[in-house]
Amino acid sequence: MAHARHGRSRPGFVGFSLVGILVVMAIILFLQFGPTGPGGTSAVQQAQRSRQYAETVVNQVNVQQLGILIAQHEMMNGSYPTTLEEMGMEHHPAFRDAHGTMIRFRLLPSEGQGQTATIEITSAGEDTEFDTPDDEVTTGPMPL
Repeated sequence: MAHARHGRSRPGFVGFSLVGILVVMAIILFLQFGPTGPGGTSAVQQAQRSRQYAETVVNQVNVQQLGILIAQHEMMNGSYPTTLEEMGMEHHPAFRDAHGTMIRFRLLPSEGQGQTATIEITSAGEDTEFDTPDDEVTTGPMPL
């Protein structure tokens, strides 16, 4: 009586392995969609967009924090500060950009009676120098 053999291969049987089929499918998908995938953007582009979004959020938070500090300084001293140094905040890590460079700010006059002033914060950018094309400027209302 012949016994059926249970094992990985049978003599005389030629077939495809699961790994081989998966590799072929991956190659076909790569050829169809390219390196960017079905969404049309690469992982590198998505990471860059995420980083830019995070920097924008950090700058918006800095505007809010700075506005509160400016308002407190005005209430305590009777005048608005013009620099971080005047407020004693020049070494505070919250007022540095993503590259570790200190930010600078200025108050823009309000447009009408009863309007809130606007804060403009400038980040030096990757070259860590102000007044260059890579500077990022963020504005927001000063909280009262």
